Amino acid sequence: MHAGDVIVTFQWLATNDNLGNTIAPHDNLGSSYTELPAGDIYLGGNYICGGTGLALGLGGAYYAVAAGSGTLSVMFNWVYPPDDVPGYVVYVFHGQMFNGNIYLSYNRNITASSGSASLTTSGLAKTTYHYALLVAYVSNNPCYNALPSLQAQGFKQALLWGDTCYSVCSPAVATLSDALYYGYKYSAQDFTFDLQFTFQGTTLYGYAIALV
Repeated sequence: MHAGDVIVTFQWLATNDNLGNTIAPHDNLGSSYTELPAGDIYLGGNYICGGTGLALGLGGAYYAVAAGSGTLSVMFNWVYPPDDVPGYVVYVFHGQMFNGNIYLSYNRNITASSGSASLTTSGLAKTTYHYALLVAYVSNNPCYNALPSLQAQGFKQALLWGDTCYSVCSPAVATLSDALYYGYKYSAQDFTFDLQFTFQGTTLYGYAIALV
């Protein structure tokens, strides 16, 4: 990669890092990472455990302009050790002068009424690279012994991971199966797409879309 390239990172896990938060990544090129507006987001539901809530689907998106050229190595950080397996993705955009426009929209902790949701991007035409970067979360309660299906229409999948029959709180107040999805799509203009997922029992979902 080259100095001046734009780097966008996502770091999410299905639960939370023991009630901490994400910390800005750092890399071997000395780039300075800024979290996108809205800060850390809990995409999943909030389950009550002994009077306190346990929010699920914690993560954050950051961006940087590369401070140097060469092979990129990014180190991700959390306030506390994650209590679940996190997923990380690094997007690198190059070849154009970044105009500074990067947008993040999100919606979280939505109770599903069916197995799909219609989403629309906003601001894509004003960005430099015209890419939409998506992270989506879905959980089924009660659980079933399979990773929930989760996909976004027209997006290229970058990563999909999750849990089957995960006990929430101790003693358990919910046992759920959940999944997290990363994907990306090029479009010169804003567009509408369907987020598709397994629908069973009490299904919660959430998503965040970064436009760069």
